[in-house]
Amino acid sequence: MLFQNIDILWITFCAGIVFMMQAGFMCLESGLTRNMNSINVAMKNVADISLAFLVFWLFGFGLMFGESYQGVIGVSLFLIEQREISANVLTMFLFQAMFCGAAVTIISGAIAERIKFSSYLVITLVIASVIYPVVGHWVWGGLLGGTSGWLAEKGFIDFAGSSVVHSLGGWSALALLIIIGPRKNRFFADGRPRKVEPSNLPMAMLGVLILWFGWIGFNGGSVLAFNDSVANVIVNTMLAGSAGLSTGLFLERWIYRHYSPKSCINGALAGLVAVTASANIVSGTDALIIGAVGAIVALALDVLLLRFKIDDAVSAVPVHLGAGVWGTFAVALFANDQLNNGLNTLEQLTIQGLGVLVCGLWAFALTYIICSTINYFHPLRISDAVENEGLDLAEHRVGNGVCDLIKVMYANTPKQAHGQAANTGEYSSTSPASSLYTPDLDLTEFTQREIQSNKTRYETIANFSPVGIFNLDAEGKCLFVNDIWEGIFDLSYDECVGQNWLNYSGDNKVMTQWQKWALDIVRQKEVGREEIVFRNDGEQLEIYVQILPEISDTGTLKGYVGTVSDITERVRELLEFERGNKMESADFISAGISHDPGAPLTTGSNNKQPQDTVRDFLSLQKLYTQLINQVLSGRNPNALINEIEKRSSENNIEFFMEQIPTSIEEILQGVNKPAEPA
Repeated sequence: MLFQNIDILWITFCAGIVFMMQAGFMCLESGLTRNMNSINVAMKNVADISLAFLVFWLFGFGLMFGESYQGVIGVSLFLIEQREISANVLTMFLFQAMFCGAAVTIISGAIAERIKFSSYLVITLVIASVIYPVVGHWVWGGLLGGTSGWLAEKGFIDFAGSSVVHSLGGWSALALLIIIGPRKNRFFADGRPRKVEPSNLPMAMLGVLILWFGWIGFNGGSVLAFNDSVANVIVNTMLAGSAGLSTGLFLERWIYRHYSPKSCINGALAGLVAVTASANIVSGTDALIIGAVGAIVALALDVLLLRFKIDDAVSAVPVHLGAGVWGTFAVALFANDQLNNGLNTLEQLTIQGLGVLVCGLWAFALTYIICSTINYFHPLRISDAVENEGLDLAEHRVGNGVCDLIKVMYANTPKQAHGQAANTGEYSSTSPASSLYTPDLDLTEFTQREIQSNKTRYETIANFSPVGIFNLDAEGKCLFVNDIWEGIFDLSYDECVGQNWLNYSGDNKVMTQWQKWALDIVRQKEVGREEIVFRNDGEQLEIYVQILPEISDTGTLKGYVGTVSDITERVRELLEFERGNKMESADFISAGISHDPGAPLTTGSNNKQPQDTVRDFLSLQKLYTQLINQVLSGRNPNALINEIEKRSSENNIEFFMEQIPTSIEEILQGVNKPAEPA
């Protein structure tokens, strides 16, 4: 093929556009992976195009476009010297070197976050030097003249690389994913995948737009001429990408009831990949169908891979392999009448299937054999410690504010010091912080176990308590309330436990009031005061709340323990007393805090004024809250029990001691009772 000057200009310009696709891949992959690995992903995308270009210049281009040996491999044009070859060859070299880089970088995203940087450079060498050039020769080896590759001779059609570039990269990525396995803790024990939180979705979507722009050069430049068919190719490319995005978007909405960013990303890219094999010969309607089906194939394959616990970090295999294979078959289904090669649809479909098969076998088998061998002597995968730390810091000694904060937390905070798992998940930007809490449990699983554990710990004390008891973790989530608490507020255990009082947004009147108090708890750490509350049935209560922080053995905050007394009756009778109503001081009801909230608590002193009795009672309630706190923390509560007993006797408020078990062992036996499975 002899290029005219205008053709050389167009192809060279398109090569520059395709080169920009590296920036698109970098943004896409960095945005979809976690923050602690994003720099590593970006470095791989910069490094692989450089290394691929060098290797392709040394001998990859010769294997692909050199003089053909039996249609299998090229045997000339190695170590290209510009002064000795034509502009045609140099133009083709420049354009195809960009394709080679694209095939390699597909793998980068799939295996992200778990492979050594040095290992990836070796993989780049393997793909750029052998795997891509050989398949390229089978299909495109005759584009510069001379003998065509054996697959092209049989009638196989792949206009711009649905198989040669995209599915080849997908097959190699799949082989590597099987060798190195999923990211640490990517799946639960029952096989369910953990949800991944991307570090920067807007950047990932910018990457899609850059890639989409790059596809104009990818497919438009593959015409290898600046003629009338260029516009048709570019329009078909845009139609397929648009159809893929729309299909992915609305399919996700129909199945999952929301519009997912991932469906936009994968749908658009799958549509573009699918039409790449036939953009020059199909109609606009055909391009729409090809793009839409490509998106469906990619989304379905994404689900299938997760079922088999294959962890593709950016869905490269579904998009490039799945949609690439579909696009290759679509040539026979939609464009056979345009080929004029003497083959009917079934025969062309068979040839396309043969091409898919040999391309897959070559890329998958060779990648698997070479990389498995390397992995045996020199592991490709990073260690668990490096994976926890993040590749940015471990491999490149580059961190960021989040990583630095996590490092300080990890070094200075014991795991046992925290009451609940961080609500970030294993695959968020701050995933290492989760290991400070509960690395093997998701939030729901952890909370249920913690609630069950706390219920068991509190059982014995709750049974003897004369007041309402509640327990919050350090983040404000309610872990326990006892029967008296339920009776005071007319709320069931299930309505209270598991609710985060700090973040409550429902319409329950009591919980709304508790949200305000929870904020006070976090700010003040200790609360003791009277409050007016309204139950959901509209009844007004006066209560006294005493809350103390629960501190672990290491001195860190575990949560809060609180007690509540219904003092409505006490306040009412105190007001009556102040109005001069006649009543016996000895019969004064100091507080209604028994298991029946309306039952009075009597004192034994005929000389005390109601105000004094109230003060003594509230002082005892604070001591009792401290008692619960000490017992639950595993500290010996003897001193506090003695103090409560002494004050109760002095002030004739002995109701407390009637309700507290005298045997410390009996309390601790209940506290230390093993939790039943949630």
